[in-house]
Order: sequence, then C-alpha cells, then structure tokens
Amino acid sequence: MTEFINQTVSMIKDVFLYIFENDSLVSLLAVIVGWFLNNVTINKQKKKREKELNRQRMEKKNQNKPELYVEKEDKDIDINLEIFIGPFNIKYDENKKYEIEFPKSIKTS
Repeated sequence: MTEFINQTVSMIKDVFLYIFENDSLVSLLAVIVGWFLNNVTINKQKKKREKELNRQRMEKKNQNKPELYVEKEDKDIDINLEIFIGPFNIKYDENKKYEIEFPKSIKTS
C-alpha cells in the first residue's frame, strides 16, 4: 500500500515539474483557470441581477392590485360574501373623487 502511495506521489511530482518547466503550458493553464473563475463570478452576478429584476417586476405587478380584507369582530356572525371580478375603469374628478365604470355588457344591480 505504501508503495502505491509513493508511486502516486512521485507521479504527481513529475506532472507538476513538467508543467512548471513549460512556460506555455503554465500560461495556458492560467488562462483556463482565469476564464473558469471569471465565468463563475459572472454567472453568480447574473443570477443575482435576474433575481432582483424578478423581485422588482413582481413588486410592480402587485403594487396596484386590489386587496380584499374582511374583518370579523363578532365570532357568532357568519359572513356571506359575493365577490365580482371584472374589468373596470376609474375616473377621477378635480376633487380626487372617483367613479368606477364597468363595461355596458356587464349587468350590475
């Protein structure tokens, strides 16, 4: 077993000696390692940037979404809700009062 380890260590030393004696091979390895490390950091930065952009898009998308809050103070009262979801436009006047307009094809009561 120790003979195998000694042969392996000797072989690794020979490989490193060969590499360091050839300047062009060292330069080539340096370029390959540098390129690899550069790509790894660029990919991490790109993923981080995409994650931030997706977060900003979702935040902007959800910014003007209507929300429904139902507060129930009395636990004995049942709440029965009918919710209508459809397209509408909001018109504001000078006093910042608004009016909601539904399409004429939608019947409201």
